[in-house]
Amino acid sequence: MIEALIVNIHIQSLILGLILASVYFKLTRREIKLNEPPLVYYRFPIIGHTWSFLTDCEKLILESRKKYGETFSLYVFGRVVAVVGKDSTQEENLSRLSMIFYSRLVPSNEQIYTRTAIWNILDLCSKFTLDLLIFQGTSSDGQCARWVLVFQNKDPAFLMEIKGILFIIEPKVIHDPLKIMQKIVSFPFSNVAFGEECCHYEDILEIFRSLTSSITRITLVPPILCFIHPWLHQQFITQDSFQRLNDKKRLGDAWIAPLDLLQTYLDDPEVTPDLDPNNVDYNYIADSLGVFIFASMFTTSNRTTSALYGRKEYWQELYQEAQEINKQRNGDELTPNDINKMVKLDSFIKESFRNSDDVLGLPHLCISKSNYTFKNGYQIPEGRIAFLNFLDTHYDKEIQGQDPMEFYAYRHLERNASATKIERNLIIFGNGKHSCPGRFLAVNEIKIILHKIILKYNVRTETGKITPKRYFGPILKRTYDGIVFENRKDIVD
Repeated sequence: MIEALIVNIHIQSLILGLILASVYFKLTRREIKLNEPPLVYYRFPIIGHTWSFLTDCEKLILESRKKYGETFSLYVFGRVVAVVGKDSTQEENLSRLSMIFYSRLVPSNEQIYTRTAIWNILDLCSKFTLDLLIFQGTSSDGQCARWVLVFQNKDPAFLMEIKGILFIIEPKVIHDPLKIMQKIVSFPFSNVAFGEECCHYEDILEIFRSLTSSITRITLVPPILCFIHPWLHQQFITQDSFQRLNDKKRLGDAWIAPLDLLQTYLDDPEVTPDLDPNNVDYNYIADSLGVFIFASMFTTSNRTTSALYGRKEYWQELYQEAQEINKQRNGDELTPNDINKMVKLDSFIKESFRNSDDVLGLPHLCISKSNYTFKNGYQIPEGRIAFLNFLDTHYDKEIQGQDPMEFYAYRHLERNASATKIERNLIIFGNGKHSCPGRFLAVNEIKIILHKIILKYNVRTETGKITPKRYFGPILKRTYDGIVFENRKDIVD
C-alpha cells in the first residue's frame, strides 16, 4: 500500500515537473512582441467568445467595435481570430493576407471551423473560382452580358421555366421561393458550364438543386461531391468530351467550338494532353464544373430571392423602367444594351446585397513569414485568421451616406456605382486581384430574372412585412415567408 502511494507521488511529481518546465520554457523563450489587436474580454476560459459568437454574433461584434475600436480579437473555437473594420479592408497590402477560399485546401487540423459547412465550401470553391479567370468574358459587364444572352438564345427552357413555375390566373402564394429560384437558375448556369445539351439532363440539375438546398446540413463537401463524379463521367462528360475532341480532330479549323466552360477545360493542355480523349483528367473537370454550378446556384438563387423581398414601394418605378426597356428593345430577346439600361434595377439589387449579408465574412489567412501590420499599427502573426466586419462597412454613414441603416434602392444610382463595381461601400465580392470574377455573370443573371418577373407580376410578401434578420453565428440565416405572385392587369409580353 505504501509502495503504491510512493509510486503515485513520483508519477504526480513527474507530471507536475513537466508542466512547470513547459511553462518556464514558454515564459523565458525569446519572442517578438507584437502589437496585436486587443482581445475582447470574456468570462469563461476555453469557451471564450464561442457561445456569444454562435448565438448573438451581431451584438458581440457591435459591442466589441464600440468598446475596442475597428480592429480587435475574439477567442472562438479554441483559437484567436482578428476582426478588421472599414479602414483595414481597403489597405493595398491586404493581399499579403491570403483569402482562405483562394488558397489550396489545407489539412483539417490547421483550419478553423473544420466541421462548419460554410468554411469548407468556401475553401473548396477557391481554386475553381480562380480557374474561371481563364474563362473569357468575365472581365467586364459588357462581355458577361453577352454570356447572359447566350442563356436566352440557346436555352429557351430558362424563360419557359419562369413562365411555367409562376404561371397563374389567381394570386399564388409560394412558400419556398428559394427552391423556385434554384430551379430557375440551374438552367443557365448548367448551360454555361456543360453546354446546351446539359439542360436536357434533368438528373444533373436535380443533383445540384438538392445539394444547394442542403447546404446548411453539409459537414464535408468533398465526400458528398465524390459520388457525382462517376455518374457525370459515364452519363455526360466522358461521352460529350469524346465527341468534341473527335470532331475537332476530324474537322480541324472548320469545327466551331461550343461556348461553355467544359470546352475551356478541354482546350487546356494540362487537362487534355494532345487532345487525346483517353487521356483527359475527367476527375478535375467533373469536380470543377460540379462546384462551379453548386456555388453559383447557391449565391445567385439566394441573392435573387432576397431581392424579391425588397421594399414593395419601389416596385412600381422598377416596373416603369422595365416597360420602357421592353418597348425599345429589338426582337424578343434582351441585348447587352438593354441590360445596361436597367440602372434602377441594378441599384435596387446592389442595395439588396448590402442589406442582406453576413455579420462577418471573407476570412483572410496571414501568410507573411513573420507578421502583418495594419496601417493603424496593429499586428497579427503568421497563421492568424482575420475576418472582415461587414457591419462596419455596410452600415457606416461616412461610406453609405444618409440613413445607412435604411433600405434606399437608389443609393448607388446617385453615385453611378453598378452592382458589379468593386468599391469601399460593398465588399461582399472581395477586393483587388482576389475580387470575385463571377460577379458579372451573377448580377446580370439576377437582372434578367427580376426584369422578366417585374414585367408580368405584382410581388408581395404573404404577411405584408419584411422578415427580421436572423443569424447563425456570423452567417445570415435566410428564412423566407410566403411570397405572393399575381398577374399584372396590363401584362407585357
